[in-house]
Amino acid sequence: MISRRALLQGSLAAALAAPMRRVRAATPLRLGVLLPFSGGLEVVGHQARLGVELAVARLNAAGGVLGAPIEVTWQDDKTDPKTAVERATSLIQRQKVAAIIGPILSPSRDAILAVHQRHQVPLLYAASFEGTTCSPQLFNVGTVPNQELDALLAALGGGADKPFYLFGADIAWGQKLFPRARALLSAQGSPVAGQELLALGTTDFSATLRRIADSGARVLVQAFPGAGGLNFLKQASQFGLLRQLDYAYVGFSESGLRALQPGEGEGIWTQTPFVASLRTEAAASFVAAARQHAPAILPTRFATAHYNAVLALAGAAERSKDTSREALLQGLPGVALDGPSGPVTLDPASRAANQTLYLGRVQAGELVATRTLGRIQADTLCG
Repeated sequence: MISRRALLQGSLAAALAAPMRRVRAATPLRLGVLLPFSGGLEVVGHQARLGVELAVARLNAAGGVLGAPIEVTWQDDKTDPKTAVERATSLIQRQKVAAIIGPILSPSRDAILAVHQRHQVPLLYAASFEGTTCSPQLFNVGTVPNQELDALLAALGGGADKPFYLFGADIAWGQKLFPRARALLSAQGSPVAGQELLALGTTDFSATLRRIADSGARVLVQAFPGAGGLNFLKQASQFGLLRQLDYAYVGFSESGLRALQPGEGEGIWTQTPFVASLRTEAAASFVAAARQHAPAILPTRFATAHYNAVLALAGAAERSKDTSREALLQGLPGVALDGPSGPVTLDPASRAANQTLYLGRVQAGELVATRTLGRIQADTLCG
């Protein structure tokens, strides 16, 4: 018969011989957020920050991700690609973030991508993506050209007697957006009366406005972001151009509307994933939370896109049961979430967001959804 003492000794020996199983404390999901809080796109940057803060607050109040809180380190890229590279490098190498959300400007995004590739860090881009730069580390939670243009141009097109004028910033977004616009307009029989891309820092648009007025165009499509785009709109309004033609503003939001004088933005058309006036439970709940968090800021499409970026990263960590960079890269393709405008999926093929879109128009001083376009799959711009 084996004595109790021998049994205990044998059990202890077996336990000591067995591999030790370490119990690892939950690791926080550490996010870097790189946005323009100065330099010309700060209005968009503060909208994006609002979205990130709301998502982090919601998730942390519910217990965080995998039992640990989300931690955020903020950086201002100053709307400058060189600064963006410096700040992204610091976030990745010094702060050891697992992923970065941002920036807004496409040249800044393209500039930092090499840093992400070198260190295998996910980059969640939540602005308009045109498909210039592709990488396994890059995921697009904003919109792509077919989600910004197709229904908008179809709604405003009228055949050969309704020429379009295309005006934008001479950056990757405008350079890639307008070839698609030309193809769509050609297919629907609408001529292009002119096209112009100007430097992002342009402030005097008088010569361009005269060319547009003299071109015979009946529809103007603008793809010029930030303060420069709003400056162009104000000058166009003073020039009387808004009374002469239909005005489509790609990427327009309530932030732009609030920067204008009463009546200046009346009638503007846009195709958008969110407007604050949506009469849905999810949208109303999001707007109410935003108003409570930051009473002076009305949330826009840029707030919701960056909100969704945080939810996507949290979902990727939950899918992979890990908050490491490698785990996030594995978990992001196909991740699904419920955003303020409804369900969103990061398509595994395009690494872009399949989401609900709306045709929006400024009416009586408010940006409203005139038509629900339904869930639109993002075109695959990156193979």
